[in-house]
Order: sequence, then C-alpha cells, then structure tokens
Amino acid sequence: MESRPAHVIALSEPAANVARKVRQVLADGGQTVRLHLPSRFARREEGESPINGDFKALMAESFGNASCMVFVTAAGIAVRAIAGEIKDKKTDPAVLVIDNQGQFVISLLSGHLGKANEIARRLAAALGATPVITTASDSLKIPALDELAVSRGWRVENWDEVKQVMAAMVNGDKVLAMVDRLHYLEQLEFPSNVKVVPVSESTDTASFAAAFVISTRANLPRFSNPVLVIRPCTVIVGVGCRRGISKDNIVFAIRESLKAADRSLSAVKCLATIELKRYETNLVEAAADLGLPLEFVTAEDIARVEKRFSFSRLVKSKVGVGSVCEPAAYLSGREPELVLGKTVYGGVTVAVFEETPHDANNRNSEEGQMP
Repeated sequence: MESRPAHVIALSEPAANVARKVRQVLADGGQTVRLHLPSRFARREEGESPINGDFKALMAESFGNASCMVFVTAAGIAVRAIAGEIKDKKTDPAVLVIDNQGQFVISLLSGHLGKANEIARRLAAALGATPVITTASDSLKIPALDELAVSRGWRVENWDEVKQVMAAMVNGDKVLAMVDRLHYLEQLEFPSNVKVVPVSESTDTASFAAAFVISTRANLPRFSNPVLVIRPCTVIVGVGCRRGISKDNIVFAIRESLKAADRSLSAVKCLATIELKRYETNLVEAAADLGLPLEFVTAEDIARVEKRFSFSRLVKSKVGVGSVCEPAAYLSGREPELVLGKTVYGGVTVAVFEETPHDANNRNSEEGQMP
C-alpha cells in the first residue's frame, strides 16, 4: 500500500459526485484517500474534508505529502494550484484532472515515475471515461526507460540523459541499446530505429544519435553522444572480516572485489554476512558509507550449504561454519551465480555473486543471457 495519501479535490456539486467515485476507486486499490470539498458539499460524517481558508496553501501542503492529486476541476485551476510546488520528476506526485461530468481523465504531471498515466487509465475504466495521455512515448507506444527502471527496482545512474535518449527514440533517430541479458527487454517492443546488441559486442557507437545501457558491468563502451546507464540491482557481495578490522579496509575490499569482477557498485543489491557480525560497528558503517543494505544470514542456514564453497577450519573454529562470504552472498540472492570467488584483502574476505533471470522461459537457459 502506498504510504502517502491521494488527495482528491472538487469545487462544485457535480464535481463532488465524480470525486466520490474517484475516492472509492482509489480506496478499493488500497490507497489512503483524502477528499477535499467546499464546506457546503462536504459530508463530514463520511470523512470528507471541508475546504476552508487559503485554498492555495492547502494545495501546497497536500502536494508535499501526496502520492497523487486528482482535481475534478478545470485544468487551469489545477495548474495554478500546483505551479509553485513542482520541483523534480523523480519526487513530484502524480497529478490528474477530470472534468465535472467525468468524461475525460487527463494525466497532467508525473505520467511515468509518478504513475499518473497508469492511474488515469484505471480511473477512466472505472468511470467509463476517456483517458487522455499526452506523453510522447505512450502515444507512440514506446517503452519509457525511466518508468521501466523504477518499476523493476533498477538504478538510473544519470537521470539528466533520460530526456535526450527518449527524445531520440521518439524522433526516429538511431538509438543503440546495449544489454547484458535479453531478459531485461522481455515483452517490450521498441521501434525499428532502436538496435539491441550485447554489451560485449564491438559496435560503432559513434553512428548512433543516442544509446541506453542496461548492465551490471563496470566497464562499458565509450560514447560521444548521450547515453543513459541503467543498473539492474542483481549483484550481491558477501563479506567476512576479522573482528576490529577498520571500516576503510572493508570499503576498500568491497570496491576492489567489484573492480576485479567488473561489476558496478550501482548494481549491488546488498552486502551479505553472517548473523554474528550484526553488531560489528565498522562493517555496519562500511555498508552505510557505500549506501548499501546489509543482510545477515544465520550460521544454521550457512551450515546447510557451506560444503558447496571454499572451507576454512580456522573460520569454523571461530564462527561455527567453515565459510562466510560465499554462502552468505549465495543465500541472500535469487538463484545467484558466482562471479568472483572468495578473495582475501588483508583481514577481509569478499565474494561476488549475481542473480540470474527468474522468469520461467529463461531460467537456467543460455538463451536468457547475451554473450
């Protein structure tokens, strides 16, 4: 359930009736909804909020904590109400406008990342209305790369390039798509001006107006034109360390292991270690410095799989299992494959794994991975 509420605003009696239907549709989808109506129309006993005082101030406050705002008003009223609050497409809420008769549902702001387009279609279907979607990629049925990344939990390294790369696709310019796995683009249809190749393939990148890369690899081809880099978060780094080892040494070991594995820090899903290390301050701080979650695996779980990995009698005598970094990483992923085996950096051991495609068609199949 979305933690931030949806705000629905109407200013006339006919609009209030439409707004109540909107509230019900959103609430049925698990959304917390606040309905704002003029005092004479608001049914306080049903939880409807009367609009009193400064309307613009109310809208500014609502915009700041909303997941979406639905105005059942003229479009101009909505635009003026939020104009001073719009800041960033990555954080602004979805904003939609519906006419007083409920005939048209317009996606006005944050169509992709805020899901205004998706919400518009859902509301239109429930109201028997026409959804009005004006984003170019949607009207041309071109996948929106920013929406794709966010919906799959991937990281976008350079948001500033989204607009230029999407514009090149929409304008029919030659666009190069470089991917690690065909799985990443499964069920997506790109126009004929987009050429898809493996990241590992030698390609004349200069002949393309723009490119986008979906890859976990650290070393990517060089581009002179705009390139959008998207990182699937599928890499897991297992860590074991001596008690008292410094935070800087741990960070160094993790960075060096990723360099050796040719994997980007931006593609790391998490660090993983044994439960006994939960209160090792330097390890916890190292994860925080790298901006990564730290997963803990019990010794009992590790014991079930430790024979698959490198084994140390010394480690077993100290923590009860013969291996930490490899099994911890393995158990923290979804069918992960070993990329870099246990490697020692001073008092730190590190292993790198990467999750494999988890769809039925590509699982355990070389067809799902590009060379």
